[in-house]
Amino acid sequence: MAEKTCIYCGGQVDENGYCLSCKLSQDFLRKAGNTSLYYYNIGLDRARMGNLTGARESLVMSLRYNKTNIDARNLLGLICYQMGDTVEAIRHWVMSVNYRPEANAAARYLKELREKPKTIEKENDAARTFNIALDHAKRKEFDLAVIQLKKCLSENKRFLQAYLLMALIEIECKKPGTAKKYIARVISVDRNNPTALHFLRELGTSEDAINRMAEDGQEEDSEALFNYYGMELRPGERPARKIFPEKKEGRRNLQRDNRKEQNLTRFSNIYMLVGIIIGAAVFFFLLAPEIRQKADTKQQTMETNYNETLASKNSEIESLTQAVTTLSEQNQAFASSTDAMQGTIDDLTGEVESLKQSIANGTAVVTSQSESTAEDTDADEETNEAANRNNANVEGISQDEIQNMIQSE
Repeated sequence: MAEKTCIYCGGQVDENGYCLSCKLSQDFLRKAGNTSLYYYNIGLDRARMGNLTGARESLVMSLRYNKTNIDARNLLGLICYQMGDTVEAIRHWVMSVNYRPEANAAARYLKELREKPKTIEKENDAARTFNIALDHAKRKEFDLAVIQLKKCLSENKRFLQAYLLMALIEIECKKPGTAKKYIARVISVDRNNPTALHFLRELGTSEDAINRMAEDGQEEDSEALFNYYGMELRPGERPARKIFPEKKEGRRNLQRDNRKEQNLTRFSNIYMLVGIIIGAAVFFFLLAPEIRQKADTKQQTMETNYNETLASKNSEIESLTQAVTTLSEQNQAFASSTDAMQGTIDDLTGEVESLKQSIANGTAVVTSQSESTAEDTDADEETNEAANRNNANVEGISQDEIQNMIQSE
């Protein structure tokens, strides 16, 4: 028989079991509510065992199926607060109060935070300091990062991300002993923190040593790290006691009555087949395109590098070609200069030969003058004039200078 009112929005439900306001099936809402409670119980058990990361994942899954699950949202806020994420915790508590203003533990949590504004201010300062430290760490400025992280941890002792970053910096600085101390602080709060466990395994820590570290850390640091919203450590200690799902009446509360235990053994093969199909679909629709994209990106990178190399080689070839052209032009100019110098040498050689001939002619005239008689005065005068004309060509040049010029040529 169909419900008269919708268990989600309170609207009327038709005879087919669908709400006339939100158009949702009541069977679907019950199944979603049961799944939400299932994940909430898993998250609660994980939180009791100190596995805060696993509990957080389970509670987030619980809220995906039913965002109005007040118990799951309040517990998720407590876990976020324990891990140092105060902003996320406040967000979940505010949403919880909006869904159910009355008889809600989140209202008390928010009230106590408002009564301590310095606490929120310190944690906001811690978040800003952590961001500054993270920037320093990215730039390999480890000393400045360590200073900021110590300031951050002094303001918020539950800030697990700060402890993990401090441990990573100590590992980079080759200080595994100090790094293990910071990791132990994380393990004392969150036993199965994947990042902390990864660091310990990278440092060569055995599983037995990790378990001992977690147990010792909880004994030493539990009071410091769980002093406000921690899980119940001693009888009567508040406030995060174990939360049991309650049967509540109201339009936003899903009913848990008349649930039957389901035997899922017979469906194991079907579940396995469905899982294989889903895995194959995920591979072909999610992983395969990513693989192809990576291959295309790699190919484009190789092509870009090849084109850059080819352009560089072409530039070198062009530079060498221009150098060869310049050298050829210089060689031609040198050949032309050599031809011009050879012509000059030939001209000077002709002039030297002419000078030699002139000297020989001048010597013959002088000899003829000493042997001739004074009988032919006119002939002597003509001979003297010819000698004078020849000697005019070598006026001011001695015989030795003429010989030196001939030898130098």
